[in-house]
Amino acid sequence: MRLQRLAMLRQAHQREETEAARARAEREVLRDPLTGLGNRRRFDRLLRRIDTGRIGEPLVLLLIDVDHFKAINDACSHSVGDRALIEVARVLRAHCRAQDVPVRYAGDEFTVFLRGDLTVGREVAERIRTAVARDDILPGVRLTVSVGLSELTGGMTGEDLFRRADDRLYAAKHSGRNTIAS
Repeated sequence: MRLQRLAMLRQAHQREETEAARARAEREVLRDPLTGLGNRRRFDRLLRRIDTGRIGEPLVLLLIDVDHFKAINDACSHSVGDRALIEVARVLRAHCRAQDVPVRYAGDEFTVFLRGDLTVGREVAERIRTAVARDDILPGVRLTVSVGLSELTGGMTGEDLFRRADDRLYAAKHSGRNTIAS
């Protein structure tokens, strides 16, 4: 009887360890290795959750692009470019609440799924823009970001939300960069 109990305890412990390892692997598959933020796979899952109604209003999507990033890589090196991305990710984490989800979408583009309305989104976007624009974020490199915002409204798909934020990002870039557009 005692041996059976020990065997059952060992099996239960092994199941717990296996489940914990699976959960760690799942988290890693959704994490960008450079910045530690969510990755494109995480972004795609969040859009699907919007489409299935598992994420609803209030929600604002911030689409953030590092201004003139190619010039930073070309003039300073790719390792400095990587450092710039890491610092932008640090700023995003600092300005996101627990329920917000920052993601490295691709290259030098980031998104934040922000719980709140457009007013809250603008406030957070402006804090992020200001924090990145500070001269001391990366010594010797002037970093700025442009931000496009879109608010989820009834009947919108995840793709609609993204397209609207993307359109607004381009508006911010065309208006001189280092700005936000909503």
